[in-house]
Amino acid sequence: MHLYYVSVLSHLDHGSSTFFPIFEKFFFVRHPLPPYTVHYAILRWLTGFLSYVQAEKYMACLILISTAFGLRFLAQAIGKNSNVMSLWIIPVSLSWPFFMGFHNYCLSLGFGLWALGFWFRGARSDNRILYFLFLLTILLILFTHPVPLLLVLAIVAADVVIRIGQDALFRAVPTRRSLVLHRWPILVASLAFCSLAYVALFVNRSSTAKNLTEHFSRAKVAASLLRLDSLCFATGPLSQLYRIALYALLVLCLYFAVAHFRHLWKKRELAPSTALLLCALVMIVVLPLLPRDMNGSEHFSDRLAICIWIVAIAAASAGPALRPRARNIVAIAAVAVALFAIGLADHLIRPVANRLSLIEDAPVKPHRLGILLDAPVREYNRYLTFDPYIRWAGARYFRRSNAVLLNSPWLDLPILPIGLRATPLTARFSPVELTVPRSFHQHLMDSPADRNAVLSAIDLIVFVGRPQPAPSAPDPLLADDSAHRWRCTQNVWYFVCEAKRQPR
Repeated sequence: MHLYYVSVLSHLDHGSSTFFPIFEKFFFVRHPLPPYTVHYAILRWLTGFLSYVQAEKYMACLILISTAFGLRFLAQAIGKNSNVMSLWIIPVSLSWPFFMGFHNYCLSLGFGLWALGFWFRGARSDNRILYFLFLLTILLILFTHPVPLLLVLAIVAADVVIRIGQDALFRAVPTRRSLVLHRWPILVASLAFCSLAYVALFVNRSSTAKNLTEHFSRAKVAASLLRLDSLCFATGPLSQLYRIALYALLVLCLYFAVAHFRHLWKKRELAPSTALLLCALVMIVVLPLLPRDMNGSEHFSDRLAICIWIVAIAAASAGPALRPRARNIVAIAAVAVALFAIGLADHLIRPVANRLSLIEDAPVKPHRLGILLDAPVREYNRYLTFDPYIRWAGARYFRRSNAVLLNSPWLDLPILPIGLRATPLTARFSPVELTVPRSFHQHLMDSPADRNAVLSAIDLIVFVGRPQPAPSAPDPLLADDSAHRWRCTQNVWYFVCEAKRQPR
């Protein structure tokens, strides 16, 4: 879907495009710039000289590189074990959010590590240039994804409070005097917090209020977190080794961080690692209590699980340098787990990726308007903790055929750079119905008037899945007029129905 929206932006940017009028009729570019702008801007730039598939691969590499070196940059500002502990970011980054496609979130999380690195270095030396780079990175995060921004601001606030509290607890510095001594960190932190005012412009208040008051099983959420479902991308026996390694890593990091905190407390002083340790411990306790969805976006709390490991790794970088033998053991273990995670992903995800790529290579005809629906028989992969075939895999076909996807997801959310216009056709449906193919399919089945309105207006239907029992037996949605209006073709794991009339 990310690539499809980049394609839509490309059509909207080039008014001379053959398909511009139809895209302009259904889509528009939002102003002012929403929080998800940077991710799409980078993809848009990459597609200027790369194919769309190659651009997404480069984006995935950019996310991993930015996150890995961002953690290393942060860890080096924290302590002497940064070189060895930062190796663990590789297996942690190959996670459920990354493979789920939450690329704007993962990219923003990497930027957040750079921001914290600038902050701790700047606060240590009162370096104005570092403060400026910190604020600049906050601006970058603001237009990438707001959730990592909240994490960064929480850690910054904790660090400021700890610095002031340290003066009161250990140095007997009056509060007013302490505020003067730390005036620059307070000022810079206050400027960073001003970014939340911009985020507030894009908050869906009714949806957020509904999410906050949602009644959900916290026991099930806690169980899911304990199984690391929102961190590990695979299931099965091999994945259990990966989960065990992740748990061992968390315990090791918390042990190092707590040991360093006790050492500092005895010396009557605190350090930046204290704010990171506090943040990791709070997230462990609070995460099961947070709503699963927020602001109309799914998997809100699930995405935060990876932050516990990232922050814990950074906190564990503090303290006296490990002995050479211990350093070698930790480093070798990190490399071994990273290679295992890469091998596991290659073994389980590559076959699925190859199967999904079939829709990239399918012969297409230029179409103007279409929809995505679930087929009676859905594809399924029981070895992954996410469903790669669900909902929007068929968007690949729409991008390659330059077709308008009528029931596009998330376009009711103001955080995306493009939105869906209210037309006589789209206004017939609620955002939820247009977001979920299954709901949209059911609504069309239940409402003959809406079904006739849609089928008479569109030229293309992509069914994600396979028809039952054969391609000659189309979906029940088309049972009334498929014989003389639609031509359906089976394509391995999905099928496409095209209107026999000429596209308008």
